[in-house]
Amino acid sequence: MGRLHLTYPANIAKVTSQKRRINLFGLGLHHLPFLVLYVFALKACVETSGNPYEVALAHHKEKGYDPAAFAAKTDAGAKRGKTVVDDWGGGDAEDDPWGDLEADDDAAPEAPDAAAAVEASSATPDADTDAPTANLTALEEQITFSTPPTLPASWLPEFWAVAYFSFVAVAHVLLMFGQHWSVRFKAFVNYVEADEVKPGNVLMFCPMPHQGKAEIVHVNELEIVDPKAPGGKRKMLWTVFQRQRFEYVT
Repeated sequence: MGRLHLTYPANIAKVTSQKRRINLFGLGLHHLPFLVLYVFALKACVETSGNPYEVALAHHKEKGYDPAAFAAKTDAGAKRGKTVVDDWGGGDAEDDPWGDLEADDDAAPEAPDAAAAVEASSATPDADTDAPTANLTALEEQITFSTPPTLPASWLPEFWAVAYFSFVAVAHVLLMFGQHWSVRFKAFVNYVEADEVKPGNVLMFCPMPHQGKAEIVHVNELEIVDPKAPGGKRKMLWTVFQRQRFEYVT
């Protein structure tokens, strides 16, 4: 068949018949390349997962950080009964962050007795407490980190893999949004120009400038009574654009 020529009112710039491109399960084939790219991007993320964590941990170990020794130090400090008082409230101060300060003020006049007690305790060392203290001192000499270093998440992939996946996702989203922003782009992605008007096809109306926006409308079929038609009935093809009904007449 030859190229289809349609006539239309003067307020419309162009009308073309379009048929849907080949699709799978109602989804256009333009999704297929992105599906393949998603597979490769996820594969790269899985294969590089944890690499930044391992690199950062190796770097800190070279600087003197030993996770096992740091954990042992923390456990030894907990066994020795070391607590931290939070001056801003909370912590181990039993909901009274100023309790230790008040206790120190009350105990200030008894400083000589406290000093004597300290001398007495130093003169009679306790063998049970010397061993943990010596072990803790040895651990402190081995560790140069006062707090654990900040490390990335153990599951985090490489930066290039995350950037690759993000680029594919953003491109896919822009393709979907572009079909809502531009009717012509939607027609280019989902339809191809047809050489006939029939039910199942669509018509793309492009109005004159400043007289509305382009629109893709479906072609409907209706059986009507027509005395001039064979059998007294015929099928009418029609559609609606800008609240006006258009009929396709051959």
